[in-house]
Amino acid sequence: MGEESFIVGGRKSRVFFTPESPELREDGNRLHVFDEGTVGLFPAPPDNSVVLPRGERSKEWAGVEVILDAAFSRGMARDSVFVGVGGGMVCDVTAFAASLFMRGAGLELIPTSLLAMADAAFGGKTAVNFRGRKNMVGTFYPAQKILVSSAFLPRLPQREYLSGLAEVLKSGMLGDPELFSLLARRGGDLLSSASREDRGLNLELSRRSLLVKASFVVRDPTEKGIRAHLNLGHTFAHGLEAATGFSRFTHGETVAWGILRALDAGLRLGLTD
Repeated sequence: MGEESFIVGGRKSRVFFTPESPELREDGNRLHVFDEGTVGLFPAPPDNSVVLPRGERSKEWAGVEVILDAAFSRGMARDSVFVGVGGGMVCDVTAFAASLFMRGAGLELIPTSLLAMADAAFGGKTAVNFRGRKNMVGTFYPAQKILVSSAFLPRLPQREYLSGLAEVLKSGMLGDPELFSLLARRGGDLLSSASREDRGLNLELSRRSLLVKASFVVRDPTEKGIRAHLNLGHTFAHGLEAATGFSRFTHGETVAWGILRALDAGLRLGLTD
């Protein structure tokens, strides 16, 4: 198992990378948050768990309230740990709830999608959607621990896997020419469903993408300057998601489309060669 450690906004964030399947601890001081898809990844999920409906409908105040209600009803305290197990939605809403509970509980994330492994789980930005506005309510609250396991990816739907590749591509464009070259060389292979089975390759894609993100985040944890570069394509993407009710496209699909629109805008404005 590999490990990387970062200081993000004064908080230490440790990221572990493994090709093995993780095991969840049964602990009354830990509240595990799943969605209907990720809870099935574990034969016996911990008793102290919350299962949210799939999709963006849980990334709203109602989803946060479900998590907080569960924490209070179980008598959890400030030293408790919220553990988000899922894709970008679960990571975002769990982190947001943890940042609010008694002004800040412990937070660990176990991303189960390539998009969350490569991008969403790391960096401390938490958010929910508000009245049709994407990610407009949130906090900065880095996870203390993130466990990236490529063992989840063979069971990920191909559409979701390709969605994650959009964020990996963005990272390669922003700060890792070798990653960008790898994507170009292996493009045909990566578009096939067999690529989800290559645990070593996917762990490398996740790690390199996350390291690019970290290079921006540790210097600008609250997005006052250069961290905004990580939003490449996202302004267009969020507009498309909102216009289609957060239901027609995956986040990665809108990011891929948004990157193309951003590059086209740069050409039209004479800013991009």
